[in-house]
Amino acid sequence: MDTNRSYEIINGPGAAKLIDAFKYAYDESARVNLQFAIPVGHTMPTGHPGDAYVCADIKNIVLTAIQHEDGSGRSFNLYGLCDIKEPWGTEFEAYQFKAYYNARTRNGTIMFRPYP
Repeated sequence: MDTNRSYEIINGPGAAKLIDAFKYAYDESARVNLQFAIPVGHTMPTGHPGDAYVCADIKNIVLTAIQHEDGSGRSFNLYGLCDIKEPWGTEFEAYQFKAYYNARTRNGTIMFRPYP
């Protein structure tokens, strides 16, 4: 992932699932699976009728911090860890992330940094 840019989140979980994922982030017996759709390319030129997003393959999302972004109760700053395999990649790589996310509209922006 390009660590010098932010990526758009076009689909993600609701607020209750985010809270549960944070609550059980380090619980060995209960794990909440989070999914975020993050487009990293297109199948055809933009505007073509057959165009579709190509999304990064993300797994093992762990929320390490969640913060209200405003007073709405639906906008959050999220921090965590995940494994990502880009569509053209062969291996999953570990990343830290920080994101602005609106749980009502289920979209936002996310930035990644390699995790040591």
